[in-house]
Amino acid sequence: MSATPENDKRQWASDKEHVQYDGARCPACGEGNIEGDFVVTGGGVAQQRMSCMDCEAQWEDQYRLVGYF
Repeated sequence: MSATPENDKRQWASDKEHVQYDGARCPACGEGNIEGDFVVTGGGVAQQRMSCMDCEAQWEDQYRLVGYF
């Protein structure tokens, strides 16, 4: 069974901590063995369902457009 922040008793990283590592680590166990589904966009936000291959945690990363080049 996969864990989610809502039903998992582990100490999850805060949003700020997760962003500090560019989202490249699992916010539940801190390992870098993570995978993401397709990025879904709409309403100025992009979302991606993520999973940790080590601890089986699942979460959703959200991206916001803040500018362009």
